[in-house]
Parts: sequence; C-alpha cells; structure tokens
Amino acid sequence: DGSDTESGPVKEGIANFRTAMDKAGARTCGEFLAQRHRDRLPVRSRNVSDKITKAAYDFYPARELVEEEFDLLWASQTGYHSELDDAARDAIKNVFFRQRPLRAVQPGKCTLNPEEDRAPWALPLAQKFRILQDIGNLTIARPGTKERKVTLAERDILLGKLLGAKEPTFKALRKALKLAPDEYFNLENDRRTTLKGDQTAAVLAAEPTKKNAGRWGKVWRDLPFECQQQNAEMLLAEEDEERLVGWLMDECGLDRERAESVSAAPLPQGYARLGPTALTGIVDAFMNDSSETSDPDTGEVYDAPLTYDAACEAAGYHHSDLDRLGEDDLLTRLPYYGDVLTRHVVENHDAPEGSQEKRGRITNPTVHIGLNQLRKVINAIIGKYGAPNEIVVELARDLKMGKKQKDELSKQQAQNQKANEARAVKMAEVGIIDPAGQDFLKMRLWEELDPEDAANRRCPYTGKQISLQKLFSPAVEMEHILPFRRTLDNSPANKTVSMRAANREKGNRSPHEAFGDSPAGYDWEDIRTRAGCLPANKKWRFQPDAMERFDNEEKGFLDRQLVDTRYLSRISTAYLRLVCPAVWVIPGRLTAMLRGKWGLNSLLRDHNIAGAAPAKDRTDHRHHAIDAFVIACTSRGMLKRVADAADQNRQLLIEKMPDPFSGYDRDDLHRIIGGIVVSHRPD
Repeated sequence: DGSDTESGPVKEGIANFRTAMDKAGARTCGEFLAQRHRDRLPVRSRNVSDKITKAAYDFYPARELVEEEFDLLWASQTGYHSELDDAARDAIKNVFFRQRPLRAVQPGKCTLNPEEDRAPWALPLAQKFRILQDIGNLTIARPGTKERKVTLAERDILLGKLLGAKEPTFKALRKALKLAPDEYFNLENDRRTTLKGDQTAAVLAAEPTKKNAGRWGKVWRDLPFECQQQNAEMLLAEEDEERLVGWLMDECGLDRERAESVSAAPLPQGYARLGPTALTGIVDAFMNDSSETSDPDTGEVYDAPLTYDAACEAAGYHHSDLDRLGEDDLLTRLPYYGDVLTRHVVENHDAPEGSQEKRGRITNPTVHIGLNQLRKVINAIIGKYGAPNEIVVELARDLKMGKKQKDELSKQQAQNQKANEARAVKMAEVGIIDPAGQDFLKMRLWEELDPEDAANRRCPYTGKQISLQKLFSPAVEMEHILPFRRTLDNSPANKTVSMRAANREKGNRSPHEAFGDSPAGYDWEDIRTRAGCLPANKKWRFQPDAMERFDNEEKGFLDRQLVDTRYLSRISTAYLRLVCPAVWVIPGRLTAMLRGKWGLNSLLRDHNIAGAAPAKDRTDHRHHAIDAFVIACTSRGMLKRVADAADQNRQLLIEKMPDPFSGYDRDDLHRIIGGIVVSHRPD
C-alpha cells in the first residue's frame, strides 16, 4: 500500500509541511521553522510513528522548499546589489544544491553467458525462474515412505499458487494438491513454513484501500507476461519520476494517483546470477521439458519437473563446469582475481584505468579482501618454494553469515536460552538440580516426540510412554536415528530419545532396516505414525531409502568432507586452480577433530577449565597458524582412514587417529608457534 517504503511517508510529510506553512502564513520554510522555534516547538523532521516498519512525519522540509526560499531571497536582494547577476546566482546555487549522482549499481556478468549482465530479481522472468527452480527441488513424502517428485500436473497447480501469492504457506500448498494429512514437502520444517511466491506481482498487484490508491490491482495478474516484463523493465530503468508517471498514464492507462503509486513501488532488490538470455532458455526448459521418474510405492512411471541442473543442460548450458579454470594452462603466479574471474566481478567503467574497480571486483567486501590476501600468501609461497602440487583450503564457517543471518542466529540463541531456562525449572522438579548440556538436549529431543501433548511422548520404536521422570533414568537413551558409524552425523537433527532396549535392538541400522519388517515387539506402521510427530528434518530419516538418500545427497563421507558449495569456496577453488589443478576444501569441523586428537588446543593456553576438554583459544590469533598446520597435514588418505575407523567403531574415530606424520613432535610445534608475532591489518 506504499507504506512499506520511505517515499510515501516523505511525500505525505512534504504535503503536511506546505499545509502548515499556509496555515501559519509563512512565505518560506525558513520563516515557518523560525516561527516554530520562537514558539518552543520542534523544528527537526522526526519519524513520529510508533511502528518499526512504517514511517510517518508531521512535516518534512523537502529540498524543493529550500530552493524556493533561495530563489525568493535572491530575487529580493538583486535590487540592492548589482553584482548579483544570473551567473553569480547559478554559481552559488550550484554550491548549495548540487548533488552527486548516485553510482549506478553494476550487476555483474551472467554465470552462463559472461558477455551479458545479470537480470534484476524484480523482473517477472526472474521471479518465475526462481519459483520453477524451487518446484523442481520439491518432493513429497510421508513418514516411513520414500519421497516422490511432484507430477507435472502438481507443478502447474503449485506454479499458479506461487505466481498468485507473495509467500504461500506449505499448509496452503498441501491443501491445493489435496495431499494426505501426514504428507509433507521436503523443503518445509519448523523454521521454514512458507515458500516464496512472485514478489514483484505481490507489490504491483496491490489493491486500493481507504488510505491509498493502490497500484495495478488484480489487473496486473491478467496482463500478458510480455507486458508485465516491459512494465518492470521500465520501472527499473527510468530514473525521472515525472517521465515514468507520464509513461504509465499514457501507455498503460493508469490515472495519476495510481501511476505515482506504481512509480514508487518497492520492487525486489538485487540481481539473479543469470542474464535474460539464460533465464529465458532455462524457464522454457522448465516449462516444456520433463524427466521420467517412478512412484517409489506403486512403481508407476510419470513425468516430473526438471531440476535446475537438468534445465541448464536442456537449455544448452553445463553449469557444473563453469569454475574449473586453469587446469590446462597453469600460471606461475596468481594475478588479480578480477582479471581472470570475469564472470564473478562487477566493473565500474567510470573508474580510473588500472584500478581494481575498473578491472572488476566482487561486491562482497569480505570475499574481495579474502581473495586479495589469498593472492599475496600463495604468491609468497610460490616465490619461496615453487609451484604447489596440491592445495587444501579450510573455510571459516562464519564467513557465510551476513547481518541478516547473524541477527536470526542471535534471535534463535535468545529463544534457545529462554527455552532452556524453562527446561531447567522442570528438571529441578524431578531432581535434576544442576543440568548439563546433554540434559538440556535430551529434554529438547523428548519435547519433539509430541510438541503438543507431554502425556503422548513415546519411544518412537516401542511406543512406550516416556515421562519426564523416566527420561532421566537409565532406561531411556539418546540415540542416532541414522547410525553414527555410517554417517558420522552427530547433529541434533540425527538424534532422538528411545528406550534403551530398542536402541540396542536397532544397532547399527536405520529405523526401516531394523524395524521395517515388524520384528517381534515392533510394528512398523505404528513407528511410521509416531515419526510423523517429529520435525521435518527427522521424518525423512524413517523412510525406507533414508540411508540411500543420505549417501546420495551427502555423496559419501569423503565428498562431504571435501566439497563445500558456499560462494567463497567456489570462488577460491576456481582462483587457486589457475596455479594448481589439485585444490580441495576441508570443513572446520574436521580440522577441529584432528586438532583435538593431536593435542593442539592447549598450545596457546594451558589453564583450561578443570575437568573439561581443552578448548581452542580464539583470542590468540596464532590459532590460525595451528589450523594451517592441521590443514597441511590432512590428506585424502587420512580422511579415508578416519572413515574406515568410524565404520568399525565410533570410539576408534578418536582413539586410533594416526599422528600427522612420522616423527611428529608436539613440543617442536609449540616452540615454533611461540615465536610467531601476529600482525594486524590497519583498520
């Protein structure tokens, strides 16, 4: 309705200012503000709304009002000073009111067609692409059954719902497909309850209300797709508001009030990674091609929507090979990344010749700085030791988090703390006075058995009721839903609580492997029903193909450790392959595991908390050097031995970890680390 942007409230504030000036009999904004100052009234424009997301101003002194006052003052003074000619007026007015033009946002190059710029997300074409990509990733399942892909008929229903709403809930989408009550989508979970629809249409199709004129209204969704695309392009390209309003009135038939509202519409921000040509081809492939699949329960063969990689291939692109640079023609040193990773950078054509801005840079400052520092380190190593045969990179996990993600994490941590405080009170009632971290986790897993009814919280396998008192008895254990030895997945998402006897019976098997045939004392249908109460990230682990899905999606232990698909990972490996063809990535959790085994956590600080395992000291930046040592000692063969140890016995994962190399001496490393002087980049 226009209230979600600054332009609407500001325009209203300007109108209020003019009305107040007329009422006060003030000729200029300065005279009006002087009167308010004389009467002890505030003269600053302030947001008087009590809402966070909606601004409101009693008055707002626009630039045009100040310019009008300048012109009146100048005209009144020219009769007294002959030197106040037009040239002087223009020069002084330019000093007062000249604004630097905003630097145009450079979108960067299309990932698939580097000669073409990326398309704005606000384009209906980009919105449709994102929606079809999400649909291609959707599968439907119920606890205890294999997932199936959506059909083309279901695709069309989902597409209609998503194009027609801003952010429909998964519940509404399930209802549209007439799914069974216990069926769910793979992408939904406790935190993600909606799927993004057409964000552009949601803005431009706003209906009029008592407070505003609306925008296009329902007419927008009836416009031909080409017309929608043209309108969005015009809204993005035309900077002169009056010309834009005139175009909307003359070419689109909108009245002035609606045209002004449309011109100020808060369209989605940012750019897709693809340009218009690639988007058009891939959207056509999404709509006109399909993949043959079969229903895992009935065996019926049907056509399903394409996934993104398949749509790329159908459109003539091969997205997986884009970043494999430098394998055939290795360089002796790393050049500036903007000279070689051209499809990833944004160029400023107005920047001085030879500057990084002119040559192109990545807009993310963390990535930009990281790649420049990486170049310096690699080139220094090459200069001293020669070209590398292999490069192993560890990526800090917090690099991928932006402000929004960090804010969400902080909010989640606050909620978790509040929940744990409530759990501590309940645990005290059953005699757990000083609960440990595992106690809080165990109670959280217990709550997940049935979030609504504590009396119905039962062992997923036996169906026996687990009371809060029984939860902390030896009869109930935390257990890995998919066996830890085969997955190395120790996250809460892979854990639940069950009766000790059921955990022993289940052993090193998935739920379906252990109980799918309903052995004595267990009923698979009952197990499947109870699993339906669990969060979505646990339900799928009770499906018959859970282990197969884990292996396929996680691509086995080695691939899970070696492949990191985050942005900086892809950029770094592409960049480093210019000087070395063998580049792979190691995740922080494996580095931490090896660091602990080799006794390196206590190298920097020996006064750890009594009774606790030595922790990594992040206040001493030499811990990066220790991590570099661990990374340098990590090989694919070592990862294989870790995997083998995990398959035999989970304790062997730590107890039988080999030393980093023959003759390894921790004290020698301690001496070297002690001689390091940390230097800091100037702030």
